[in-house]
Amino acid sequence: MPVFFNGGFRSSRNLIYTAVTRAKKSLLLFGDVRALEAATREEEPVRRTKLVRTVRRQVLTSPE
Repeated sequence: MPVFFNGGFRSSRNLIYTAVTRAKKSLLLFGDVRALEAATREEEPVRRTKLVRTVRRQVLTSPE
């Protein structure tokens, strides 16, 4: 998996995590070590989803 700082795109923490956890036998990371370090230090963005609200609504309105 290439890990670089590249103009508008850089490897993200989530992308690297996905590659590492889905690798079956091995994973080869190549590129810029500084880009990998930066990706692992980056903060995860706050997810703004309606999941909790939707689940609560379903639980509160579902017939028992």
